[in-house]
Amino acid sequence: MRAAAFVALVVAAVLAAGTLRAQESPPDAAALERVARSPRDSAAKADALAELAKLHWQTDADASLRYAREGLALSERLGHDRGRAANLNAIGIVHYLRGEYDAAKPLLLDALALHEKTGNTRSAGRVAANVAHLASALSGHDEARRYYERAAALGREAGDDAGIATAKDGLGNLLQVQGRYREAIAAFEESLSWAERAGDEQSRAITINNLANCRLEAGDPQAAMAGYLDAAERFEKLNLPLYQAQAYANVAPILVSQGMSARGRVYLERALAIQRKSGNRPAEGTTLLNLGVLLNDAGATAESAATYEAARALFHEIGDRKFEAMALHNLGRSHAELRDFGRATKYLEQALAIREAVDDPRGALSSRLGLGQTLTDSGRASAAIPVLAAGLDEARRLEVAELEAEAELRLSGALRAVGRLADAIEHMTSYIAVRDRLLSASSQAKIAEMQARFESERSEREIRVLQQDKEIQSLQLWRQEILRNVLVASIVLLGALAAVVASRYRLKIRSEAALQEKNREIEHARAQIEIERDKSERLLLNVLPPSIAGRLKDRDATIADHHPEATVLFADLVDFTRLSQSMDADTLVRLLNDLFTRFDALTDARGLEKIKTIGDCYMAVGGVPQARADHCEAVAGLALDFVEEISRFNAGHATSLRLRLGMHTGEVVAGVIGRRKFIYDLWGDAVNTASRMESHGEPGRIHVSAAVFERLAGKFRFEPRGEIAVKGKGPMRTWFLVGRVGQPGAA
Repeated sequence: MRAAAFVALVVAAVLAAGTLRAQESPPDAAALERVARSPRDSAAKADALAELAKLHWQTDADASLRYAREGLALSERLGHDRGRAANLNAIGIVHYLRGEYDAAKPLLLDALALHEKTGNTRSAGRVAANVAHLASALSGHDEARRYYERAAALGREAGDDAGIATAKDGLGNLLQVQGRYREAIAAFEESLSWAERAGDEQSRAITINNLANCRLEAGDPQAAMAGYLDAAERFEKLNLPLYQAQAYANVAPILVSQGMSARGRVYLERALAIQRKSGNRPAEGTTLLNLGVLLNDAGATAESAATYEAARALFHEIGDRKFEAMALHNLGRSHAELRDFGRATKYLEQALAIREAVDDPRGALSSRLGLGQTLTDSGRASAAIPVLAAGLDEARRLEVAELEAEAELRLSGALRAVGRLADAIEHMTSYIAVRDRLLSASSQAKIAEMQARFESERSEREIRVLQQDKEIQSLQLWRQEILRNVLVASIVLLGALAAVVASRYRLKIRSEAALQEKNREIEHARAQIEIERDKSERLLLNVLPPSIAGRLKDRDATIADHHPEATVLFADLVDFTRLSQSMDADTLVRLLNDLFTRFDALTDARGLEKIKTIGDCYMAVGGVPQARADHCEAVAGLALDFVEEISRFNAGHATSLRLRLGMHTGEVVAGVIGRRKFIYDLWGDAVNTASRMESHGEPGRIHVSAAVFERLAGKFRFEPRGEIAVKGKGPMRTWFLVGRVGQPGAA
């Protein structure tokens, strides 16, 4: 239960506030206060109090309640039903954010009924979405879906594009919890489209965060990381601390997977402080779970178990059974690592029972497999076998190949522990077959294929060796028996010595022939293993630098190298998003593939290293993984090559693409991240500065830092840009690289 468990946990932790929107265009708080404190009671005063309550949802829940209750009392005195509905909704949302679901539900339902009674269709749609969020939190999936669909229908009737975006976002969260990722991603993307149409920046930020959650759970951590960072920046601008806290919490596990656990813990503790201050108990519990996983991953298992227990108690108190089960599951696995198998078994059984009760089949399957492994580890393999067999059947029914492979592997271990070697081999073979089915066409899936092949090769070789050892032992016993018989015959039949010698000679020839045949089979098997290993190594060399691939093949546990000086280049296509909306997906992918294939050839020609592509952004480096004195000059040449190549590309494709390029030289850390899906990547301030050079640059130009200018002055021509403000860096003097010295024309 290390990094993989951390990721699965964070994905399940959908923002506790669902997709509740504070407001589309924040009103003037001072103006609202003047209306709310006017001496005369009026409907406008009641409405202003409701708006003030909304303004304080994120920052001061107690103040929000005071405003809403005052507004509700005033609305009831005036008989102002719209004001009653708005203030009931505000009170209900505060209770919901605090995890007080039983108190929230009747208030929201009353608000919905009043809005429909008064014909306020737009507000009715918004409140219907809030009721759906609440139903989803209580695991009422069918009820939640009905209310989301009702909210979307009311939004269309009212022409409320932002309301439709809210409903579609909530539906995406619901589908994600059910493991229906493709449908969830489609719902999130539809929500983004409606939010953009409405100009609702808050809705866009929340949906970007939730879509990142879904992409992470669907196995795309790089896309998820980009989404979280985008969402966090948007939340900060919108002054939404709870959402910003969740983005912090979601970034943490990816940082851990990249070997930056200390930084990940800082993000989690920062999120926890925000959530506790706001009184958002469900979000606090989720972050406690995440912190527990991080501690466990760092080896602080006892501290991790205490954190899980605090999360379990919190979720039990607020009645969130799904997350209580998650805490119990992790608590059980922690106690298993502490060798406290009694407590581990109890917690896992409780988690399994709750997950079955709340209709969480995938979670129940995970707890069942964890329980089976714990029984095996505690010496109760016989009891583990039926539990794991039931888990295997459930994984096949759910068609979750990854969990099916896990079930096969753990069942094989339990069978081996009770001496059922033939059955253990059969399930190990099935495990290998299931792992082979997990291959896909994407580059990340190719890396996963490489990992599976390594594991499969090792497992198959172990099986073959066991089988061959057994056959050889049987042949040796047979030969020994024959030799004993020959010896007895020699003693008894001295007179037939010649015949016995001839018989022994024939038997020896047969035995040697049989042994030679077995040796040929072994050599053939070894040759097949070498062929498969060569295939895996070729795939590895296709996605990693040769030196790094060699270290990975030698089972280097951690690959993280410090390079005191390297030059990083970012090249981003300008307005590519707008261009992508004007062409179909196949044409877009072919266009991007053609361009980046040309960039790859230019990068290889200069002996530089391509790191990765992130959407329409291309990242390369000089001086990594092998140091070279001319890294800065080589990367500058590559940048000029890219500018020339984009012109040729546009001429050939009748397009008008433009590049924005950025360069910086400095120290970096380079290595392989992840335990299941390898990728060679860079970290460090030099990477961030190069990215800032690109994002603060101009289309068609190469924007460089002072470090690059100082190294290349006299060899290349530059145009001073002067001092500019760079986000996260402050004022910096920068230049535009325009060509080589003595080379005519500008870049």
